[in-house]
Amino acid sequence: VMEGQSYVELEAMKMIMPVKATAAGRITHTRGAGSIVGAGELLGALELADPTQVKKILPFEGDFALKAVSDGGKKETDSADLMGQVQLMLDGYAPQQDPASTVQQ
Repeated sequence: VMEGQSYVELEAMKMIMPVKATAAGRITHTRGAGSIVGAGELLGALELADPTQVKKILPFEGDFALKAVSDGGKKETDSADLMGQVQLMLDGYAPQQDPASTVQQ
């Protein structure tokens, strides 16, 4: 498969959605045509044509501690509450407030 080329098509409610390869390589499908698939299910594996082009993802090794902040004297936000909200967002739950403002705090 070439980069940008569709390697599988998913159908939901009579809509067909192509899934495109983000890099060139050889596709090995894990599911056959007509299979019922769920969210997050592996559909195939891509053996890259040029593995040297892969961007390495490094684990975060620093501290991720939030400090209590004040929003102009109106109210102080508890750091434990902020950390809890950020953790819930990272876990995929809907935030209690706008995510951008939580991150800015």
